[in-house]
Amino acid sequence: WSAMDDAARGELEQIFGSGDSIVVDPNALERRFTIPERSRAMVREFRQVLDAGYLDHQGVLRKPLLGKTIVFAVTKRHAATLAELLDQEFADSKPSPEVRYADYVVSGLGPDDTVDGMTKIKRFKKEALPQILVSVNMLDTGFDCPEVVNLVFARFTRSAILYQQMRGRGTRKATQKPLFTLFDFVGVTDFHGDGDTLG
Repeated sequence: WSAMDDAARGELEQIFGSGDSIVVDPNALERRFTIPERSRAMVREFRQVLDAGYLDHQGVLRKPLLGKTIVFAVTKRHAATLAELLDQEFADSKPSPEVRYADYVVSGLGPDDTVDGMTKIKRFKKEALPQILVSVNMLDTGFDCPEVVNLVFARFTRSAILYQQMRGRGTRKATQKPLFTLFDFVGVTDFHGDGDTLG
């Protein structure tokens, strides 16, 4: 509740503040409040760790590299939301407001999907911006961009093969890339027994 932004808190207080008993569809509540708030918290923490670093399992301060980042999202809506939140969070790193710091690609049939997705992927690989590309089923496998230094798991997969393929997007060797950092917001690394190998 304390991490919730003022608009969401106000809306919840307006709905529940009357004291009357109401029935709420838990799925609707999840879509309207929990998921967006979780996305905002994820973006804030990602930026904070990039800026300040983190303590590894041995208490050593580690700093992720700044650079190309892939975010794995669940749905098109989730991807669009994360891309927008990330773009806002890194607005101070953009040369001008209309340039995208974060964008998204999905495999689907909408006007912004696969066809435009290939253009976005080429731009991500060849140009300085966008730095962050949020993906739904477009960058999981068969995508090669050795410059990727950060992977953000915002979606879970039970498939060990798919997890290894997704993880592989960050393991490609490149000059000026001594390591990559995997940000796990869904518990997928623990599920697959993939611990921190530094140290």
